[in-house]
Amino acid sequence: MKKILFILILSANAFASNQPVTLAARTVVREGKLEFGVRNNTTSNVSGVIKFDKADGVELLANGFGFELGPKKTVYKSIPIRNTTKDLPLLICDVIIFNNAKSRLYKNKVQCKSGALFRDIGVGEMTSYPLKTQKIEIHRGKGGGKNFLSFYLQKECLVKYLNCGFGAFQIDWNKANSKNGMELVGKAVKGFSGYNGSNAIANVKLSIKQNGRGDCMVVFNYFLLKQLPDTAIAPQISMIIPRRLARNDLAALKFKNQRTELIVLDDARDLVDKNKDIEEFSIVTKNDWMTFYLDSSYLKMWNILPKTTPDKRAGSVRMVIKSRTEWKPPFVPKRSGTIQFLIHLPVAVPYLFND
Repeated sequence: MKKILFILILSANAFASNQPVTLAARTVVREGKLEFGVRNNTTSNVSGVIKFDKADGVELLANGFGFELGPKKTVYKSIPIRNTTKDLPLLICDVIIFNNAKSRLYKNKVQCKSGALFRDIGVGEMTSYPLKTQKIEIHRGKGGGKNFLSFYLQKECLVKYLNCGFGAFQIDWNKANSKNGMELVGKAVKGFSGYNGSNAIANVKLSIKQNGRGDCMVVFNYFLLKQLPDTAIAPQISMIIPRRLARNDLAALKFKNQRTELIVLDDARDLVDKNKDIEEFSIVTKNDWMTFYLDSSYLKMWNILPKTTPDKRAGSVRMVIKSRTEWKPPFVPKRSGTIQFLIHLPVAVPYLFND
């Protein structure tokens, strides 16, 4: 039996009656910000993380944030905004309240307004924490590891061994450009001695562009130069996510019908591999969600290692992403294809006004 934790879908205009926090928001257009308030309604400490799913009438320049609140305390976050088109924007956000195996996910609709939560300034020792800009660094391996990329935030590895695969063929990257992300251009070749001028079976290109708020668009293009056998394996992108990033070992799945499930990572492999209707896969962190948006691709779990293993290897989530476009013969010259997806990396900060 799967250890599905819990999900509660709200009706159109109401909070869940048992949600331990109250949310409110209002725009301050002149200052280019949205004030978002979270109040703990309980007599216990509460911690959680908020993810902004949709915004109608305003563009938010942050994906979410984490919070820790004492009993009856309130916290405000100032979220930078732009392109405000409505006086009272509507926000849809997911809130996870951390409680180990009893963690819960709540879906909320928040109508921006000057609500009561903002009228009691000073009550409950209200505090406000500014969101700071941080940068994702993408590093290419050295020597025999030149085909692998790793993503770092302040020296902490978020993604490692991101690698493009082309079946049994080796990829020889011969050009790299690291401006505003990473771009690699090369050849898929026969053999293991690199490109020699005649052994290329495809031109390949990997492009990773980021917007400064933790969002990275990953695009892998290929163009066949020679015919491949009918048994050729579909191109793919593989990567490893350190399991230590996951708060309480939590992950979230969003399906095509907008249903969301909160699960533990140990269950992710079976759930993901059996269902290609998953549009988003998220690893829940302390301050953000690490989300893979899979509109034109699908995800498979290669392996999930627990936090502790007999051979002392660090826990990890090993994933493979492939194109949703059907891969079937004939694989003739000039045939081209793309694997494309968006990753939101857990920075929990906005990039202020200058994408």
